[in-house]
Amino acid sequence: MLSRFILLLGLSFCLTSLGSAQIVGYTSPYADIPVFRPSPNIGEGAFSNLPIQVGIFTSIGYDDNVFLQHADRRGSGITEAAVDLSTHIGNQRTMFDLDVSPGLDYYWDRPGRSIDPDIRLTLSFLHQLNPRAYLAVSNFSSYTAQPNYQYGIGSPVSVLDYFYDSTTVSFGYQWRPRFSTVTSYTGGLLLYENSQLGNLLNRIDNIFAEQFRFLVLPRITAVAEYRFEYVDYFSNSILNSYTNYVLGGLDLILSPRLTFTFRAGAEIRNYEQQIAGVQKDLTGPLVESTLVYRYQPNSYLEWYNRYGIEESDIGTGYRKTFRTGLQISHAFGERFNLLASAFYAHNQYEEPSFEENVLNVNIGLTYRLRKSLTLSTGYTLDRDFSAITSRDYYRDRVYVGLLFAF
Repeated sequence: MLSRFILLLGLSFCLTSLGSAQIVGYTSPYADIPVFRPSPNIGEGAFSNLPIQVGIFTSIGYDDNVFLQHADRRGSGITEAAVDLSTHIGNQRTMFDLDVSPGLDYYWDRPGRSIDPDIRLTLSFLHQLNPRAYLAVSNFSSYTAQPNYQYGIGSPVSVLDYFYDSTTVSFGYQWRPRFSTVTSYTGGLLLYENSQLGNLLNRIDNIFAEQFRFLVLPRITAVAEYRFEYVDYFSNSILNSYTNYVLGGLDLILSPRLTFTFRAGAEIRNYEQQIAGVQKDLTGPLVESTLVYRYQPNSYLEWYNRYGIEESDIGTGYRKTFRTGLQISHAFGERFNLLASAFYAHNQYEEPSFEENVLNVNIGLTYRLRKSLTLSTGYTLDRDFSAITSRDYYRDRVYVGLLFAF
């Protein structure tokens, strides 16, 4: 039915501590809340001694706007089927998590193609090389047709197959008891199968970053950061650009359960091709923050905010976007779990100039019937308030499903 997305956008990865100074990566959302497709380790799903956990998920539901249209809305029933394979390995120096989930969505009454792919892979690796240094690798890959409202990946008005991949490699080193650095590279790739949309949006994104971290107090780390980004469009080279980021901020451990990270600064974008009156270099602010509160053992809340320049999804110009998201997972006893999220983005498009507000709301509930069997149900609302009538739409989705984990 819907995909569960965990995009890093080239800006996210949360790391463990080195010595007395906690090393925390970029401040953007990184947590996985399985609103759309439960993972096999929900609750007591991790009851097997096997090194690999297996989950089989299926659901039926209804989508009242399968093509994301303003007019001539068309609805259809949906059947989703997916297999989830995951492994979690670790010791005092190394942590490795891998999750592979191939799936598909079958539409009962949609004109044209009736099956959409829904395949994803997430990987997280962290190894402490010695008491002063660590190496970390994170990856997210997705092959799907649905836009990602949470992170702004994929066109919000198109249901077309695309592949997205983001890989981050980080190296952290503690030079002094209070001073450390984090050096990283992130590569992002977006590829649409549709040639018309692909000629506009297909691209690779490269980000090189350096953090300078100073432990002010045991729970307060001051951070200065520089990033360099180069965006290369495969066919739409007029949008090729390079951007310099200069940022400062804090990483706060407010309590053992509550953390807050903040970055603010400037981004300076230069385009390889200058077009008078249409496309020119620009400078703007960048602000990022993430708050994580684990208020009880199986319940947590995460809230993130971001304002800055983003790649446009229309193949021309750029957009200035304020993006915020709130995610909650709350356990009621040992069997019930409430999963909820709300994501909002205000987009100011330039060249051409128009405004758009995108809202995505998800509410889900899981109930563990047995150790190996979980019942789930949920509702999703997608709403695009656009100044361009053809882009303005709403969509409702409901589903009920079963997860068998072993």
